[in-house]
Amino acid sequence: MNKNSMLNWWPLVATARVQKPKTALVKVEDPQRLWEVLEGRSSWPGELIYQLIMAIRVVGTPAFIRGDLVSGKHGDMTGWRLNSHDINEHDLPTLNRRLYNIVEAQAMGPEEMPEAFAVRRFIPLNSSFEAFHGLPIARERRYFVNEGKVICHHVYWPQDAIQFYSEVKELRGDFAHRSWQDILAHANTEHELEVERLTRYARLLSNRLPGYWSVDFAHAKDGRWLFIDAATGEESWHPPCGAMGEPVFGLVKVP
Repeated sequence: MNKNSMLNWWPLVATARVQKPKTALVKVEDPQRLWEVLEGRSSWPGELIYQLIMAIRVVGTPAFIRGDLVSGKHGDMTGWRLNSHDINEHDLPTLNRRLYNIVEAQAMGPEEMPEAFAVRRFIPLNSSFEAFHGLPIARERRYFVNEGKVICHHVYWPQDAIQFYSEVKELRGDFAHRSWQDILAHANTEHELEVERLTRYARLLSNRLPGYWSVDFAHAKDGRWLFIDAATGEESWHPPCGAMGEPVFGLVKVP
């Protein structure tokens, strides 16, 4: 099994005392059949669809689905959020579209079919603009950990990544009169209490994840910091640290 699969790391951290979305894993019995679905030579396995619907009802709506290796969040976001009516129709167009996007993302990225899908409760993030076909851009952080220690931490959304991929739209709320670059700079400012909390969360997670990992957090609209993803450190996108290898924290003390 790929170490980055949620089948590997989620059971290790599911009971950790950190805030995280309610999550249910649905295992795929025959991952290779999904290649046939992707190529239009087969339909979605009926048992898989049934188990996903049951998982959505357990997790609650609104919900979203991701693969065990990727979330597919940079693709078409029209099917990313699932409401109760999306699982009561016979043809299930929104669910099928979301599954197709995930399978396509894993085929193009890690080139592995999902061994499982994760159904997660959708929690609105504290965002003021969108990019990548409707993806909310919020305060997100990535912490690198190893054997219970925090090595370094970084903001998840550098300006160049957003500017390179997509136009930005839907500026909202108190930031509607400001440029998205200014909004992002504000969101990318790390504060002392935030770092203290996420450092504690990262250590708790690292104590359950043997070796070198990245753990990602997002800031919810209700003020909570949520643990949302993990991956082996060697295979995670990692911004440059200091010239001599020392961590660059970008810490700003708030009066």
